[in-house]
Amino acid sequence: MTIYISPNPGKTSASEIALRAAQILLTHGAAVLMNDALQENSTAGVVYLPLEQCLERADVILTIGGDGTILHEANLSLRYAKPILGINLGPVSYTHLRAHET
Repeated sequence: MTIYISPNPGKTSASEIALRAAQILLTHGAAVLMNDALQENSTAGVVYLPLEQCLERADVILTIGGDGTILHEANLSLRYAKPILGINLGPVSYTHLRAHET
């Protein structure tokens, strides 16, 4: 399975959690994609590609941030019809699992 991880770039904790999630997914045999704009904090084994290539290749999209992050990613990925799982880092969410519930 190929998973595209999309953290909210405005939340430092989202990037840190995205890298931890990538490590966990890689140890369980998943292929992990991230936008090449995030490559400066790279993790071994993660493939960094332009956004369109990430969306084309992914089986599932994992967003990390808040409701706005999942809505933004849903808009970008609409034509690819990929399932999206969102992890919310804030105290209230209408569209995500909260980080402490995962």
